[in-house]
Amino acid sequence: YLKLCLSDERVEKIRASLLTPNIMIEYNLAWMKDRQIYKRDIDMVISQAVLEHVDDLKNVYELQRNWLNKEGFISHSIDFKSHGYSSTWDGHWNISNWRWFLLRGNRPYMINREPLSKHIFILKEHNFNLVKIDNYLKDSTFSVTELKTKISESDRNVSDSFIQANIIRN
Repeated sequence: YLKLCLSDERVEKIRASLLTPNIMIEYNLAWMKDRQIYKRDIDMVISQAVLEHVDDLKNVYELQRNWLNKEGFISHSIDFKSHGYSSTWDGHWNISNWRWFLLRGNRPYMINREPLSKHIFILKEHNFNLVKIDNYLKDSTFSVTELKTKISESDRNVSDSFIQANIIRN
């Protein structure tokens, strides 16, 4: 398999793709406009520190499921830290929903405050098979009684997570 993936012909095709868009590798900002454009055509979807900014995770994971071919997979790195919205890495969990609403204002993108367990729940709901989950942990700066938002004990220390999953096809 490795010999096939690293064949001179395939490596040259990847190289050409980096120079000429739409041959093999594509960076697409308009993926929400045409939901059927990639139906069962994608080998892999990769994101780095993106999904913590997505408000409609269910829709995004559903789209990814529909894009992937039978050998396809997703690979996401998710940053669960406060992104400067508080003085501590996990301070965003300690802002009340009302204050968070005011803080967000009309911003189209901000962090969504969805914990790892929510991502895992949605992935399973959309027939993803979790292949790998690596969590990076930090000590929580708040006790459970201090927190103004509900977050499980298992989510409280997860500052970053690396998730890989493929589709369970019937």
